[in-house]
Amino acid sequence: MKRVLVLDSSAIMNGYNPLLVTNYRQIITVDALNEILKDEERSLVEYAIEIKRLEKAAPKPATIMKVEEVARKTNDRKYLSNSDISTLALALDLIEEGCKPVVLTDDFSMQNVAKVLGIEYAPIATQGIRRVINWKLYCPACGRKYNNENVNECKICGTKLKRKPKL
Repeated sequence: MKRVLVLDSSAIMNGYNPLLVTNYRQIITVDALNEILKDEERSLVEYAIEIKRLEKAAPKPATIMKVEEVARKTNDRKYLSNSDISTLALALDLIEEGCKPVVLTDDFSMQNVAKVLGIEYAPIATQGIRRVINWKLYCPACGRKYNNENVNECKICGTKLKRKPKL
């Protein structure tokens, strides 16, 4: 299988330089590209695209829905941007095409969903996650627990919910 590097915006923001890699195909989604706001980082990526060291691509809508479903089950969905979802979906599309994608990201929620989906990932500036994390939501004020509910605030006291790993 042909290895393909799929770049998350966090990889670029944490110092990854696509110009230095010549032995792998590298891809970034349009959504991830749009998250790169610093001029020097944006210029680097655009130049890498211009000289064909980096490709832009978009995932299939059905694959996006599959990634969103898994992210909801692990309670990671609200911590993932549309860019994160599209990056993971593109990696799944590449698997279907017979490639072996590696998502370059320091985002723990992305790594968690990638692990559940069977997508290889590599962190840039962190150690990354060691195991799949299923999160539980809870209210830090009154202690109420929430299971896989799409809520941001406690239904009892209105405090913003936090998350911690289920043991």
